[in-house]
Amino acid sequence: MTEPEGPRYGSAEELIALLTALQASAIGLTVEQIQERFDVSRKTVERRLNAIGKLFPGELHSDTYDGQKKHWRLRRPAVAGLVRLTHDELVALDSALERVERDGRADQAQSLRSLSEKVRTLAASAGRPGVETDAGALLEGEGLAMRPGPRPKIPLDTVAVLRDALLAMHEVRIEYRSHIKAETTQRVLRPYGFLFGARHYLIAHDASRDGVRMFRLSNIRSVEPSDVAFDPDPEFDLREYASTSFGVFQEKPHDVVLRFSPGVAGEASEYVFHPSQRLQPQEDGSLIVRFRAGGLWEMAFHLFSWRGDVEVMEPTELRETLVGMLKDSLLVHGG
Repeated sequence: MTEPEGPRYGSAEELIALLTALQASAIGLTVEQIQERFDVSRKTVERRLNAIGKLFPGELHSDTYDGQKKHWRLRRPAVAGLVRLTHDELVALDSALERVERDGRADQAQSLRSLSEKVRTLAASAGRPGVETDAGALLEGEGLAMRPGPRPKIPLDTVAVLRDALLAMHEVRIEYRSHIKAETTQRVLRPYGFLFGARHYLIAHDASRDGVRMFRLSNIRSVEPSDVAFDPDPEFDLREYASTSFGVFQEKPHDVVLRFSPGVAGEASEYVFHPSQRLQPQEDGSLIVRFRAGGLWEMAFHLFSWRGDVEVMEPTELRETLVGMLKDSLLVHGG
Protein backbone atom coordinates (compact mmCIF):
# COMPACT_ATOMS: atom_id res chain seq x y z
CA MET A 1 0.00 0.00 0.00
CA THR A 2 1.41 3.39 -1.03
CA GLU A 3 0.61 6.30 1.24
CA PRO A 4 1.07 10.01 0.62
CA GLU A 5 3.94 11.79 2.32
CA GLY A 6 2.97 13.37 5.61
CA PRO A 7 3.96 13.91 9.24
CA ARG A 8 5.78 11.04 10.84
CA TYR A 9 2.88 9.99 13.05
CA GLY A 10 0.02 11.30 10.94
CA SER A 11 -2.08 14.38 11.59
CA ALA A 12 -3.45 15.26 15.01
CA GLU A 13 -6.94 14.48 13.71
CA GLU A 14 -5.86 10.97 12.67
CA LEU A 15 -4.19 10.32 16.00
CA ILE A 16 -7.27 11.49 17.91
CA ALA A 17 -9.45 9.23 15.74
CA LEU A 18 -7.22 6.26 16.59
CA LEU A 19 -7.16 7.22 20.28
CA THR A 20 -10.95 7.35 20.30
CA ALA A 21 -11.23 3.96 18.60
CA LEU A 22 -8.82 2.36 21.09
CA GLN A 23 -10.73 3.90 23.98
CA ALA A 24 -14.15 2.85 22.67
CA SER A 25 -13.31 -0.84 22.20
CA ALA A 26 -13.78 -3.04 25.25
CA ILE A 27 -11.19 -5.64 24.17
CA GLY A 28 -9.09 -3.40 21.95
CA LEU A 29 -8.17 -3.53 18.27
CA THR A 30 -5.63 -5.63 16.40
CA VAL A 31 -3.12 -4.08 14.04
CA GLU A 32 -5.05 -5.63 11.14
CA GLN A 33 -8.31 -4.10 12.32
CA ILE A 34 -6.69 -0.67 12.61
CA GLN A 35 -5.22 -1.07 9.11
CA GLU A 36 -8.62 -1.86 7.64
CA ARG A 37 -10.45 0.85 9.57
CA PHE A 38 -8.06 3.69 8.69
CA ASP A 39 -6.81 2.35 5.35
CA VAL A 40 -3.12 2.57 6.25
CA SER A 41 -0.13 0.24 6.15
CA ARG A 42 1.03 -1.95 9.01
CA LYS A 43 4.15 0.20 9.39
CA THR A 44 2.00 3.32 9.80
CA VAL A 45 -0.13 1.60 12.46
CA GLU A 46 2.99 0.60 14.37
CA ARG A 47 4.36 4.17 14.19
CA ARG A 48 1.08 5.61 15.50
CA LEU A 49 0.82 3.08 18.33
CA ASN A 50 4.38 3.97 19.26
CA ALA A 51 3.47 7.66 19.26
CA ILE A 52 0.41 7.02 21.47
CA GLY A 53 2.57 5.03 23.87
CA LYS A 54 4.86 8.04 24.23
CA LEU A 55 1.97 10.49 24.62
CA PHE A 56 0.24 8.37 27.30
CA PRO A 57 2.94 6.44 29.19
CA GLY A 58 1.62 3.29 30.83
CA GLU A 59 -1.90 3.71 29.41
CA LEU A 60 -1.55 1.82 26.10
CA HIS A 61 -2.02 -1.87 26.85
CA SER A 62 -2.16 -5.06 24.76
CA ASP A 63 -3.89 -8.38 25.48
CA THR A 64 -3.66 -11.59 23.48
CA TYR A 65 -6.89 -13.06 22.11
CA ASP A 66 -7.69 -15.61 19.41
CA GLY A 67 -4.59 -17.57 20.34
CA GLN A 68 -1.95 -15.11 19.15
CA LYS A 69 -3.32 -11.73 18.02
CA LYS A 70 -2.62 -8.72 20.18
CA HIS A 71 -5.49 -6.34 20.86
CA TRP A 72 -4.44 -2.78 21.70
CA ARG A 73 -6.51 -0.54 23.96
CA LEU A 74 -6.24 2.39 26.38
CA ARG A 75 -6.66 1.61 30.06
CA ARG A 76 -8.57 4.77 31.06
CA PRO A 77 -10.41 7.73 29.43
CA ALA A 78 -7.17 9.28 28.28
CA VAL A 79 -8.83 11.10 25.38
CA ALA A 80 -11.93 12.41 27.15
CA GLY A 81 -10.74 16.00 26.92
CA LEU A 82 -9.90 15.67 23.21
CA VAL A 83 -13.24 14.33 22.00
CA ARG A 84 -15.88 16.93 21.12
CA LEU A 85 -19.47 16.20 20.25
CA THR A 86 -20.72 18.07 17.21
CA HIS A 87 -24.19 19.32 16.41
CA ASP A 88 -24.24 17.19 13.25
CA GLU A 89 -23.49 14.01 15.21
CA LEU A 90 -26.31 14.63 17.67
CA VAL A 91 -28.70 15.55 14.86
CA ALA A 92 -27.81 12.26 13.15
CA LEU A 93 -28.50 10.38 16.39
CA ASP A 94 -31.86 12.10 16.88
CA SER A 95 -32.69 11.56 13.21
CA ALA A 96 -32.11 7.83 13.62
CA LEU A 97 -34.38 7.88 16.68
CA GLU A 98 -37.12 9.66 14.69
CA ARG A 99 -36.91 7.03 11.94
CA VAL A 100 -37.17 3.97 14.17
CA GLU A 101 -40.06 5.57 16.06
CA ARG A 102 -41.90 6.19 12.77
CA ASP A 103 -41.24 2.57 11.77
CA GLY A 104 -42.77 1.34 15.03
CA ARG A 105 -39.56 -0.31 16.29
CA ALA A 106 -40.15 0.43 19.96
CA ASP A 107 -37.22 -1.63 21.29
CA GLN A 108 -34.65 0.11 19.07
CA ALA A 109 -36.25 3.49 19.78
CA GLN A 110 -35.85 2.92 23.51
CA SER A 111 -32.20 1.93 23.07
CA LEU A 112 -31.44 4.99 20.93
CA ARG A 113 -33.28 7.28 23.33
CA SER A 114 -31.24 5.87 26.21
CA LEU A 115 -28.02 6.30 24.20
CA SER A 116 -28.89 9.92 23.39
CA GLU A 117 -29.53 10.69 27.06
CA LYS A 118 -26.26 9.03 28.13
CA VAL A 119 -24.22 10.89 25.51
CA ARG A 120 -25.64 14.24 26.62
CA THR A 121 -25.16 13.35 30.29
CA LEU A 122 -21.51 12.41 29.74
CA ALA A 123 -20.93 15.62 27.79
CA ALA A 124 -22.46 17.73 30.54
CA SER A 125 -20.52 15.94 33.30
CA ALA A 126 -17.30 16.60 31.40
CA GLY A 127 -18.00 20.31 31.51
CA ARG A 128 -18.82 20.70 27.84
CA PRO A 129 -21.71 22.88 26.68
CA GLY A 130 -24.85 20.89 26.00
CA VAL A 131 -25.90 20.61 22.37
CA GLU A 132 -29.63 20.40 21.95
CA THR A 133 -31.41 19.84 18.66
CA ASP A 134 -34.70 21.46 17.78
CA ALA A 135 -37.24 18.82 16.68
CA GLY A 136 -38.71 21.24 14.15
CA ALA A 137 -35.31 22.04 12.69
CA LEU A 138 -34.53 18.31 12.50
CA LEU A 139 -37.73 17.58 10.56
CA GLU A 140 -37.11 20.58 8.29
CA GLY A 141 -33.64 19.27 7.52
CA GLU A 142 -35.12 15.94 6.46
CA GLY A 143 -37.70 17.65 4.22
CA LEU A 144 -40.58 16.44 6.41
CA ALA A 145 -41.75 19.84 7.60
CA MET A 146 -41.89 23.47 6.52
CA ARG A 147 -41.84 26.66 8.58
CA PRO A 148 -44.38 29.03 6.96
CA GLY A 149 -44.66 32.73 7.68
CA PRO A 150 -42.32 35.73 7.43
CA ARG A 151 -38.70 35.29 8.38
CA PRO A 152 -35.43 37.15 7.76
CA LYS A 153 -33.72 36.55 4.44
CA ILE A 154 -30.23 35.26 5.23
CA PRO A 155 -27.71 34.06 2.61
CA LEU A 156 -26.86 30.41 3.29
CA ASP A 157 -23.20 30.95 2.41
CA THR A 158 -22.96 33.57 5.18
CA VAL A 159 -24.29 31.10 7.76
CA ALA A 160 -22.00 28.34 6.42
CA VAL A 161 -18.85 30.46 6.80
CA LEU A 162 -19.86 31.57 10.31
CA ARG A 163 -20.69 27.99 11.33
CA ASP A 164 -17.32 26.70 10.10
CA ALA A 165 -15.51 29.49 11.94
CA LEU A 166 -17.45 28.75 15.12
CA LEU A 167 -16.60 25.04 15.02
CA ALA A 168 -12.94 25.73 14.19
CA MET A 169 -12.77 28.63 16.72
CA HIS A 170 -11.37 31.01 14.10
CA GLU A 171 -11.98 34.75 13.90
CA VAL A 172 -13.98 36.23 11.02
CA ARG A 173 -14.05 39.67 9.44
CA ILE A 174 -17.48 40.99 8.59
CA GLU A 175 -19.02 44.03 6.96
CA TYR A 176 -21.99 44.98 9.14
CA ARG A 177 -24.76 47.50 8.57
CA SER A 178 -26.25 48.81 11.82
CA HIS A 179 -30.06 49.08 11.81
CA ILE A 180 -29.81 51.87 14.41
CA LYS A 181 -27.19 54.19 12.89
CA ALA A 182 -27.72 53.10 9.27
CA GLU A 183 -23.98 52.87 8.72
CA THR A 184 -21.70 50.05 7.56
CA THR A 185 -18.60 49.12 9.56
CA GLN A 186 -15.86 46.50 9.45
CA ARG A 187 -15.69 44.16 12.47
CA VAL A 188 -13.38 41.37 13.64
CA LEU A 189 -15.47 38.83 15.55
CA ARG A 190 -15.02 35.63 17.53
CA PRO A 191 -18.21 33.61 16.90
CA TYR A 192 -19.76 32.03 20.00
CA GLY A 193 -23.16 30.83 18.70
CA PHE A 194 -26.51 31.74 17.18
CA LEU A 195 -29.89 32.80 18.56
CA PHE A 196 -32.93 32.18 16.37
CA GLY A 197 -36.25 33.97 16.91
CA ALA A 198 -38.36 36.52 15.06
CA ARG A 199 -34.94 37.73 13.91
CA HIS A 200 -31.77 35.65 13.77
CA TYR A 201 -28.59 36.74 15.50
CA LEU A 202 -24.91 35.84 15.65
CA ILE A 203 -23.49 35.99 19.18
CA ALA A 204 -19.83 36.93 19.02
CA HIS A 205 -17.02 38.68 20.85
CA ASP A 206 -16.35 42.01 19.16
CA ALA A 207 -12.62 42.80 19.28
CA SER A 208 -13.22 46.53 18.77
CA ARG A 209 -15.56 46.77 21.76
CA ASP A 210 -14.03 44.04 23.92
CA GLY A 211 -17.32 42.34 24.73
CA VAL A 212 -19.95 39.86 23.58
CA ARG A 213 -22.47 41.44 21.22
CA MET A 214 -25.47 40.39 19.11
CA PHE A 215 -25.36 40.88 15.34
CA ARG A 216 -28.40 40.48 13.09
CA LEU A 217 -27.54 37.90 10.47
CA SER A 218 -29.63 39.78 7.92
CA ASN A 219 -27.44 42.88 8.46
CA ILE A 220 -24.15 41.09 7.71
CA ARG A 221 -23.25 42.28 4.22
CA SER A 222 -20.17 40.07 3.80
CA VAL A 223 -18.09 37.66 5.86
CA GLU A 224 -14.49 36.61 5.35
CA PRO A 225 -12.91 33.68 7.22
CA SER A 226 -9.44 33.92 8.71
CA ASP A 227 -6.80 31.53 10.03
CA VAL A 228 -6.54 33.38 13.34
CA ALA A 229 -7.53 30.94 16.10
CA PHE A 230 -8.94 32.04 19.45
CA ASP A 231 -9.72 30.57 22.85
CA PRO A 232 -13.35 31.21 23.83
CA ASP A 233 -14.11 32.96 27.10
CA PRO A 234 -14.49 30.12 29.65
CA GLU A 235 -17.00 32.25 31.56
CA PHE A 236 -19.37 32.53 28.59
CA ASP A 237 -22.18 30.00 28.27
CA LEU A 238 -24.59 30.31 25.32
CA ARG A 239 -27.40 28.48 27.13
CA GLU A 240 -27.11 30.80 30.14
CA TYR A 241 -26.88 33.85 27.85
CA ALA A 242 -30.08 32.86 26.07
CA SER A 243 -31.95 31.95 29.26
CA THR A 244 -31.77 35.52 30.58
CA SER A 245 -34.20 36.65 27.87
CA PHE A 246 -37.73 35.79 26.77
CA GLY A 247 -36.59 35.92 23.15
CA VAL A 248 -33.26 36.99 21.74
CA PHE A 249 -33.13 40.63 22.84
CA GLN A 250 -30.90 41.08 25.87
CA GLU A 251 -31.98 43.48 28.63
CA LYS A 252 -32.36 43.67 32.39
CA PRO A 253 -34.42 40.66 33.61
CA HIS A 254 -37.82 41.18 35.28
CA ASP A 255 -40.01 39.00 37.47
CA VAL A 256 -42.93 38.26 35.17
CA VAL A 257 -46.38 37.09 36.32
CA LEU A 258 -49.06 36.22 33.74
CA ARG A 259 -52.62 35.08 34.37
CA PHE A 260 -54.30 32.98 31.68
CA SER A 261 -58.09 32.68 31.69
CA PRO A 262 -59.80 29.31 32.41
CA GLY A 263 -60.65 28.95 28.71
CA VAL A 264 -56.99 28.77 27.64
CA ALA A 265 -55.35 27.54 30.87
CA GLY A 266 -54.96 24.00 29.52
CA GLU A 267 -53.35 25.23 26.30
CA ALA A 268 -51.06 27.63 28.19
CA SER A 269 -49.90 24.84 30.51
CA GLU A 270 -48.46 23.02 27.47
CA TYR A 271 -46.28 26.00 26.51
CA VAL A 272 -42.71 26.59 27.59
CA PHE A 273 -42.64 30.37 27.91
CA HIS A 274 -39.26 30.32 29.63
CA PRO A 275 -36.96 27.65 31.15
CA SER A 276 -37.40 29.19 34.62
CA GLN A 277 -41.22 29.18 34.53
CA ARG A 278 -43.44 27.98 37.38
CA LEU A 279 -47.07 27.05 36.73
CA GLN A 280 -49.69 27.66 39.42
CA PRO A 281 -53.21 26.37 38.62
CA GLN A 282 -55.91 28.44 40.37
CA GLU A 283 -59.20 27.34 41.96
CA ASP A 284 -61.24 29.25 39.35
CA GLY A 285 -59.56 27.26 36.55
CA SER A 286 -57.17 30.01 35.50
CA LEU A 287 -53.39 29.56 35.37
CA ILE A 288 -50.64 31.76 36.81
CA VAL A 289 -47.26 31.56 35.04
CA ARG A 290 -44.17 33.02 36.69
CA PHE A 291 -40.65 33.38 35.30
CA ARG A 292 -37.73 35.80 35.29
CA ALA A 293 -36.44 37.18 31.99
CA GLY A 294 -35.71 40.28 29.96
CA GLY A 295 -37.04 41.17 26.52
CA LEU A 296 -40.28 43.05 27.30
CA TRP A 297 -40.98 43.98 23.69
CA GLU A 298 -40.79 40.34 22.59
CA MET A 299 -43.01 39.29 25.52
CA ALA A 300 -45.62 41.87 24.57
CA PHE A 301 -45.42 40.85 20.93
CA HIS A 302 -46.08 37.22 21.91
CA LEU A 303 -48.92 38.13 24.27
CA PHE A 304 -50.81 39.63 21.31
CA SER A 305 -51.47 36.06 20.13
CA TRP A 306 -53.41 35.33 23.36
CA ARG A 307 -55.66 38.36 22.84
CA GLY A 308 -57.89 38.96 25.89
CA ASP A 309 -57.18 35.60 27.50
CA VAL A 310 -54.00 36.74 29.27
CA GLU A 311 -53.48 39.44 31.87
CA VAL A 312 -50.08 40.90 32.73
CA MET A 313 -49.96 41.04 36.52
CA GLU A 314 -46.27 41.94 36.78
CA PRO A 315 -44.17 43.88 35.92
CA THR A 316 -45.70 47.29 35.32
CA GLU A 317 -43.17 47.91 32.55
CA LEU A 318 -44.54 44.96 30.58
CA ARG A 319 -48.12 46.22 30.93
CA GLU A 320 -47.01 49.65 29.72
CA THR A 321 -45.13 48.12 26.77
CA LEU A 322 -48.19 46.10 25.75
CA VAL A 323 -50.52 49.10 26.11
CA GLY A 324 -48.16 51.24 24.06
CA MET A 325 -48.11 48.68 21.26
CA LEU A 326 -51.91 48.47 21.34
CA LYS A 327 -52.21 52.25 21.14
CA ASP A 328 -49.82 52.42 18.18
CA SER A 329 -51.79 49.73 16.38
CA LEU A 330 -55.08 51.44 17.17
CA LEU A 331 -53.84 54.73 15.72
CA VAL A 332 -53.26 52.97 12.39
CA HIS A 333 -56.20 50.56 12.34
CA GLY A 334 -58.79 52.16 14.59
CA GLY A 335 -60.64 53.87 11.73
